[in-house]
Amino acid sequence: MAGLNIPNAAALCEVAAALYLKTPSAELLSDLNELFEGTENLGADPLSALVDEYHELFFNPAAERFHAPFESFQRDGRYWGEQAVAVDKLYRQSGFDPALLQSESHWQSQRMPDQIGFELAFFAALLRNAESQAEARDDLLATAWSFHQAHIAPWFNAYGVGLIAKGRTTLYRLLGRLTIAVSELQSGPAVARSLAEL
Repeated sequence: MAGLNIPNAAALCEVAAALYLKTPSAELLSDLNELFEGTENLGADPLSALVDEYHELFFNPAAERFHAPFESFQRDGRYWGEQAVAVDKLYRQSGFDPALLQSESHWQSQRMPDQIGFELAFFAALLRNAESQAEARDDLLATAWSFHQAHIAPWFNAYGVGLIAKGRTTLYRLLGRLTIAVSELQSGPAVARSLAEL
């Protein structure tokens, strides 16, 4: 991850994680409009439409536009596959507990470690820790990069493309683009441009 702009990469992941883990709210939209000032107006769609779409896309398997936000399902067509087991083990080894994240109770009770928001939050936490812990920086970045290669790069791009296709609102099409941007985090200049270009 030489040359990686850690604060920008971590911020990108944190924003995307929040959008996957939390039902849209007026406060969240206000924060996003401030962050993405000069781009699309994320408040153009009614909040009720965003909440409905959030549940259709991520919660309701019976919905036509359901887009299962789990690595194992996207890669192997089943829940709690080998990716979920591997991710759960990594979380435990790193002391990362998804139950401590601010997320919908549904995600907390479901306890599926390979939910995309949890993976994004874990990757962001590794980057933030590398930024603040000089003595452990190289090890943390090595873990972050290994996690990215094993659990982000293989499926985030396709997932983001699918989300853009299924999303009806500006917010979820943007989330698709953010997800693709995270999948492409490999070099400093690409990361630095990610937020600016969205």
